[in-house]
Amino acid sequence: MYNQMYGEIVDAKLNCVVSINPEDVESVIQDNVRSDSHHSKKDKTPNITLGKWMKDIHIFQKKIGQVITFNEDPSSPLGKKRAFLPMLIEASDHPFFKRVWVAKHILNETSPLLSAKARKLVKRNNGFWPEHLNNSESVRSCIKFNQIVVSLTGVSNISGSTVYSQKVYDFVNVNVGYQFVTLLYRWNDNTLNVDTSLINDVKEQNGGGGEALNQQ
Repeated sequence: MYNQMYGEIVDAKLNCVVSINPEDVESVIQDNVRSDSHHSKKDKTPNITLGKWMKDIHIFQKKIGQVITFNEDPSSPLGKKRAFLPMLIEASDHPFFKRVWVAKHILNETSPLLSAKARKLVKRNNGFWPEHLNNSESVRSCIKFNQIVVSLTGVSNISGSTVYSQKVYDFVNVNVGYQFVTLLYRWNDNTLNVDTSLINDVKEQNGGGGEALNQQ
Protein backbone atom coordinates (compact mmCIF):
# COMPACT_ATOMS: atom_id res chain seq x y z
CA MET A 1 0.00 0.00 0.00
CA TYR A 2 1.55 3.30 -1.15
CA ASN A 3 4.81 1.42 -1.83
CA GLN A 4 5.13 0.56 1.86
CA MET A 5 5.23 -2.88 3.42
CA TYR A 6 2.40 -4.16 5.60
CA GLY A 7 -0.16 -1.63 4.44
CA GLU A 8 -3.79 -2.49 5.21
CA ILE A 9 -7.13 -1.20 3.96
CA VAL A 10 -9.60 -0.27 6.68
CA ASP A 11 -13.37 -0.58 6.07
CA ALA A 12 -12.72 -2.24 2.73
CA LYS A 13 -15.63 -2.94 0.42
CA LEU A 14 -15.71 -5.14 -2.66
CA ASN A 15 -18.34 -4.22 -5.23
CA CYS A 16 -19.24 -6.23 -8.33
CA VAL A 17 -21.42 -5.05 -11.21
CA VAL A 18 -22.33 -7.08 -14.30
CA SER A 19 -22.99 -5.62 -17.74
CA ILE A 20 -25.66 -7.42 -19.77
CA ASN A 21 -27.69 -6.69 -22.88
CA PRO A 22 -30.65 -4.35 -22.20
CA GLU A 23 -33.09 -6.85 -23.69
CA ASP A 24 -32.10 -9.36 -20.98
CA VAL A 25 -32.84 -7.01 -18.06
CA GLU A 26 -36.58 -7.69 -17.98
CA SER A 27 -36.13 -11.45 -17.64
CA VAL A 28 -33.71 -10.98 -14.74
CA ILE A 29 -36.16 -8.67 -12.94
CA GLN A 30 -39.09 -11.01 -13.51
CA ASP A 31 -37.17 -14.04 -12.25
CA ASN A 32 -36.08 -12.16 -9.12
CA VAL A 33 -39.60 -10.89 -8.46
CA ARG A 34 -41.04 -14.39 -8.82
CA SER A 35 -38.45 -15.78 -6.41
CA ASP A 36 -39.61 -13.25 -3.78
CA SER A 37 -43.32 -13.96 -4.32
CA HIS A 38 -44.65 -16.58 -1.91
CA HIS A 39 -48.06 -18.02 -2.78
CA SER A 40 -49.96 -20.78 -1.01
CA LYS A 41 -49.98 -24.15 -2.75
CA LYS A 42 -53.77 -24.14 -2.40
CA ASP A 43 -54.02 -20.89 -4.32
CA LYS A 44 -53.72 -22.15 -7.87
CA THR A 45 -54.77 -18.83 -9.43
CA PRO A 46 -53.13 -16.04 -7.41
CA ASN A 47 -54.54 -12.57 -7.97
CA ILE A 48 -51.61 -10.42 -9.13
CA THR A 49 -52.57 -6.74 -9.18
CA LEU A 50 -50.58 -3.77 -10.44
CA GLY A 51 -50.00 -2.69 -6.84
CA LYS A 52 -48.63 -6.12 -5.94
CA TRP A 53 -46.38 -6.10 -9.01
CA MET A 54 -44.94 -2.67 -8.12
CA LYS A 55 -44.40 -3.82 -4.53
CA ASP A 56 -42.48 -6.86 -5.77
CA ILE A 57 -40.36 -4.66 -8.04
CA HIS A 58 -39.52 -2.49 -5.00
CA ILE A 59 -38.52 -5.60 -3.03
CA PHE A 60 -36.30 -6.68 -5.91
CA GLN A 61 -34.60 -3.28 -6.10
CA LYS A 62 -33.85 -3.38 -2.37
CA LYS A 63 -32.56 -6.92 -2.73
CA ILE A 64 -30.03 -6.48 -5.52
CA GLY A 65 -29.96 -2.72 -6.07
CA GLN A 66 -31.04 -0.55 -8.96
CA VAL A 67 -30.75 -1.49 -12.61
CA ILE A 68 -28.87 1.15 -14.59
CA THR A 69 -29.15 1.47 -18.37
CA PHE A 70 -27.60 4.08 -20.63
CA ASN A 71 -26.75 4.79 -24.24
CA GLU A 72 -23.06 5.37 -24.94
CA ASP A 73 -23.91 7.87 -27.71
CA PRO A 74 -27.54 9.07 -27.66
CA SER A 75 -26.91 11.35 -30.64
CA SER A 76 -26.08 8.44 -32.93
CA PRO A 77 -28.35 5.57 -34.05
CA LEU A 78 -25.26 3.37 -33.76
CA GLY A 79 -24.87 4.14 -30.06
CA LYS A 80 -24.66 0.96 -28.02
CA LYS A 81 -27.05 0.55 -25.12
CA ARG A 82 -25.71 -1.07 -21.99
CA ALA A 83 -27.32 -2.27 -18.77
CA PHE A 84 -25.66 -2.81 -15.39
CA LEU A 85 -26.92 -4.86 -12.45
CA PRO A 86 -25.34 -5.48 -9.04
CA MET A 87 -23.80 -8.94 -8.67
CA LEU A 88 -24.20 -10.22 -5.13
CA ILE A 89 -21.08 -11.70 -3.55
CA GLU A 90 -20.53 -13.31 -0.18
CA ALA A 91 -18.59 -11.28 2.41
CA SER A 92 -18.45 -8.02 0.44
CA ASP A 93 -17.11 -6.04 3.43
CA HIS A 94 -13.84 -6.43 5.31
CA PRO A 95 -12.97 -4.36 8.42
CA PHE A 96 -9.20 -4.75 8.04
CA PHE A 97 -8.12 -6.14 4.66
CA LYS A 98 -4.42 -6.93 4.27
CA ARG A 99 -3.79 -10.12 2.29
CA VAL A 100 -6.14 -12.11 0.05
CA TRP A 101 -9.81 -11.61 -0.75
CA VAL A 102 -11.67 -14.25 -2.78
CA ALA A 103 -15.04 -13.05 -4.07
CA LYS A 104 -17.74 -15.73 -4.29
CA HIS A 105 -20.93 -15.38 -6.32
CA ILE A 106 -23.50 -18.19 -6.35
CA LEU A 107 -25.08 -19.13 -9.67
CA ASN A 108 -28.68 -19.45 -8.51
CA GLU A 109 -32.11 -18.56 -9.88
CA THR A 110 -31.51 -14.82 -9.24
CA SER A 111 -27.99 -14.57 -10.69
CA PRO A 112 -27.66 -11.92 -13.44
CA LEU A 113 -24.82 -13.97 -14.96
CA LEU A 114 -27.14 -16.77 -16.07
CA SER A 115 -29.41 -16.94 -19.08
CA ALA A 116 -33.17 -16.97 -18.48
CA LYS A 117 -33.30 -20.67 -19.38
CA ALA A 118 -30.54 -21.56 -16.91
CA ARG A 119 -32.22 -19.64 -14.08
CA LYS A 120 -35.43 -21.58 -14.67
CA LEU A 121 -33.58 -24.90 -14.58
CA VAL A 122 -31.96 -23.98 -11.26
CA LYS A 123 -35.29 -22.88 -9.82
CA ARG A 124 -36.93 -26.17 -10.86
CA ASN A 125 -34.12 -27.97 -9.05
CA ASN A 126 -35.06 -26.29 -5.75
CA GLY A 127 -32.35 -23.65 -6.09
CA PHE A 128 -29.50 -26.11 -6.64
CA TRP A 129 -27.33 -26.42 -9.71
CA PRO A 130 -28.65 -29.29 -11.91
CA GLU A 131 -26.40 -32.34 -11.98
CA HIS A 132 -26.60 -32.68 -15.77
CA LEU A 133 -25.15 -29.17 -16.11
CA ASN A 134 -22.17 -29.87 -13.84
CA ASN A 135 -19.51 -29.73 -16.55
CA SER A 136 -17.52 -26.90 -18.06
CA GLU A 137 -19.28 -26.98 -21.45
CA SER A 138 -22.75 -26.72 -19.90
CA VAL A 139 -21.73 -24.00 -17.45
CA ARG A 140 -20.23 -21.96 -20.28
CA SER A 141 -23.46 -22.27 -22.28
CA CYS A 142 -25.53 -21.17 -19.25
CA ILE A 143 -23.72 -17.91 -18.47
CA LYS A 144 -24.62 -14.82 -20.46
CA PHE A 145 -23.04 -11.43 -19.79
CA ASN A 146 -20.75 -8.86 -21.38
CA GLN A 147 -18.48 -7.70 -18.56
CA ILE A 148 -17.98 -7.96 -14.81
CA VAL A 149 -16.66 -4.81 -13.13
CA VAL A 150 -14.97 -5.40 -9.77
CA SER A 151 -14.05 -2.41 -7.61
CA LEU A 152 -12.30 -2.23 -4.23
CA THR A 153 -12.61 0.80 -1.97
CA GLY A 154 -11.43 1.59 1.53
CA VAL A 155 -9.13 3.75 3.65
CA SER A 156 -5.35 3.31 3.84
CA ASN A 157 -4.16 2.80 7.41
CA ILE A 158 -0.85 4.42 6.43
CA SER A 159 -1.99 7.68 4.81
CA GLY A 160 -5.61 7.88 5.95
CA SER A 161 -6.61 8.51 2.34
CA THR A 162 -9.40 6.82 0.44
CA VAL A 163 -8.07 4.17 -1.93
CA TYR A 164 -9.75 2.71 -5.00
CA SER A 165 -8.95 -0.01 -7.51
CA GLN A 166 -10.95 -1.47 -10.38
CA LYS A 167 -10.70 -4.46 -12.70
CA VAL A 168 -12.91 -5.30 -15.68
CA TYR A 169 -13.38 -8.91 -16.79
CA ASP A 170 -14.81 -9.65 -20.22
CA PHE A 171 -16.80 -12.79 -20.98
CA VAL A 172 -13.73 -14.38 -22.58
CA ASN A 173 -11.62 -13.71 -19.45
CA VAL A 174 -13.68 -16.10 -17.34
CA ASN A 175 -12.22 -19.61 -17.01
CA VAL A 176 -14.90 -22.20 -16.22
CA GLY A 177 -13.94 -25.10 -13.96
CA TYR A 178 -10.94 -23.53 -12.20
CA GLN A 179 -10.08 -21.97 -8.86
CA PHE A 180 -7.18 -19.83 -7.72
CA VAL A 181 -4.25 -21.57 -6.09
CA THR A 182 -3.38 -20.90 -2.45
CA LEU A 183 -1.32 -17.72 -2.15
CA LEU A 184 -0.60 -17.76 1.58
CA TYR A 185 2.49 -19.37 3.08
CA ARG A 186 4.48 -19.17 6.31
CA TRP A 187 8.11 -18.18 6.82
CA ASN A 188 10.35 -20.04 9.23
CA ASP A 189 9.42 -17.48 11.89
CA ASN A 190 5.75 -18.51 11.44
CA THR A 191 4.70 -15.17 9.90
CA LEU A 192 1.99 -15.34 7.24
CA ASN A 193 2.85 -13.97 3.78
CA VAL A 194 1.43 -13.77 0.26
CA ASP A 195 3.24 -15.23 -2.75
CA THR A 196 2.42 -12.57 -5.36
CA SER A 197 4.12 -14.60 -8.10
CA LEU A 198 1.10 -16.97 -7.98
CA ILE A 199 -1.56 -14.29 -8.06
CA ASN A 200 -2.81 -15.28 -11.54
CA ASP A 201 -2.30 -19.04 -11.20
CA VAL A 202 -5.30 -21.39 -11.18
CA LYS A 203 -5.94 -25.10 -10.76
CA GLU A 204 -8.74 -27.29 -12.05
CA GLN A 205 -11.65 -27.77 -9.69
CA ASN A 206 -12.83 -31.20 -8.59
CA GLY A 207 -15.92 -32.44 -10.39
CA GLY A 208 -17.07 -31.29 -13.81
CA GLY A 209 -13.59 -30.64 -15.19
CA GLY A 210 -12.22 -27.43 -16.63
CA GLU A 211 -12.40 -26.03 -20.12
CA ALA A 212 -9.28 -25.65 -22.26
CA LEU A 213 -7.24 -22.61 -21.25
CA ASN A 214 -6.01 -20.05 -23.73
CA GLN A 215 -2.22 -20.32 -23.57
CA GLN A 216 -1.57 -17.05 -25.38
